[in-house]
Amino acid sequence: MMVVSDRIDQAVALLVEAHASGVRTLLPTDLTEAEAREVQIEVIRRRGSIGAWKIGLVSGVMRAAPIAIAAVASTGHHYPAITFGMRGLETEVALRLGRAFLAGGDPPTDRDIVDAIIEVRYAIEILDSRLSNWRNASTEHTLADGLNNAGLVLGAAISDWRRQNLAQPGATLFVDGNLRGRAEGNGSGDPVVLTVTLVRHCHTHGLDILAGTWITTGSSTGCTFVNEGANAIVRVNDEDVVGVAFGGIGGTR
Repeated sequence: MMVVSDRIDQAVALLVEAHASGVRTLLPTDLTEAEAREVQIEVIRRRGSIGAWKIGLVSGVMRAAPIAIAAVASTGHHYPAITFGMRGLETEVALRLGRAFLAGGDPPTDRDIVDAIIEVRYAIEILDSRLSNWRNASTEHTLADGLNNAGLVLGAAISDWRRQNLAQPGATLFVDGNLRGRAEGNGSGDPVVLTVTLVRHCHTHGLDILAGTWITTGSSTGCTFVNEGANAIVRVNDEDVVGVAFGGIGGTR
């Protein structure tokens, strides 16, 4: 249950409005990290429901944020021109849980969590910020804003994933036909271990994870920023595994 405060109420209202209007905002300066976690959850709840989570290192510390179900799309999705201003792209691996982990239950074991993974897919996370000071925003403000998540595009399934090195998926990112990123390894660690960490994070903070939830686990190619009109494709062994396009006139930056 969210603990209501004036700071939390104000931050939630500002972020919900920013999502709706596309106009960036500033948050209260004195948000604590605990309040920021409450803000991120309430913003998603007001926009619908949680469809996925993201987890990764932020300034050397592991942090997590929910992703709205409306922000989860399939490969080939085309975003309209007005959707994003930042347009950062990260090549990731997303894992899907086949069972729920409820906050009121016993703490899950590592084996419980690993056994619950039923599917792994290549993915592109799209990054944007609702914050007008996003270039130098505090960790608390970035956390409140969902760690800059603006979308998750799911691609091809990774077959026999339990035998694969998911931290080094061998992916390359092409934008408008030009090589822009090569997978050198996931700086946040093993995606399976990160999934365990995420489920434990949610249990510790009293958050339910429903069956079917996706967890995306950090970039293996770094972050690539693209211009309006860009077309991005991730390839593995010369096969296209996930792609996304943006409206407008092509180009990259």
